[in-house]
Amino acid sequence: MSGQLQVIALADIEHTPQVRQRFDEEAIQSLAESIAETGLQEPPTVYREGHKFRIIGGERRVLAFECRGELNIEARVVDAPTSGAELIVRQLVSNSQRVDLNPVERAHAIQALLDHGLSPQDVGRKLGCTPSQITKSLAVLKLPPQLQTEIAAGRLSADSAYLLSRVEDHKRQAVLAAEVLGKTLPRDGLARKLKRIIGSEAERKNGPSRVTAILGNGRSVTLAGKGLSLDAVIELLEQLLTRAKRAKSQSLSLETFARAMRDQATKAGAST
Repeated sequence: MSGQLQVIALADIEHTPQVRQRFDEEAIQSLAESIAETGLQEPPTVYREGHKFRIIGGERRVLAFECRGELNIEARVVDAPTSGAELIVRQLVSNSQRVDLNPVERAHAIQALLDHGLSPQDVGRKLGCTPSQITKSLAVLKLPPQLQTEIAAGRLSADSAYLLSRVEDHKRQAVLAAEVLGKTLPRDGLARKLKRIIGSEAERKNGPSRVTAILGNGRSVTLAGKGLSLDAVIELLEQLLTRAKRAKSQSLSLETFARAMRDQATKAGAST
């Protein structure tokens, strides 16, 4: 992005809404001290709008100059963007070439481009990334605000955020997020657990309603229920085993045990 270097008054700069949403005051103060020591290494980029200037890139540097009480700053003045979408793209590219945006800021900026009518393919071409990367970036916006805060602060990685966004059950999502934040569940562990969860959910939704296991010697076990999965079969067999052991300790016959199970199921069905 070419442009003409020009010294302009800070009072003539109007702060445009930026794709970067978080500006750490300590970091701004530290940048101001660094500029005092070594000078301004890279001027901010602005465009003229009437008698004022608006920032495309370098908001932190402008804030640092204001923090120092300066009156003027050298800036690169470029042509004004032709649309809101072009302004967002320029801001995204400018930030990507310097300090990266946090994943939440990037996701909001990409969503803003889509809201301006760009397709995921258009956004990908402008930002130099694939549609799948666009999809992963936007996934963080599906998460609740408290998790977005953890992502923006860097306590939850973008990869983990994408995996968590695939969990439909919000309670389970919160439990998994707590394990990740507590460092008891690494990213690979989250991926493996998520694979099991999604597999189980798919099996529950689309699984068979009846399963018969042939055990040999003329014996078999048949289980019936809505959307059976392997995990559901294991759970049902464990329940059956627990009840059978209890019946055996009470010296019940198989017929009595089966009748008692049937009666319990009938009562449970009548009470729901």
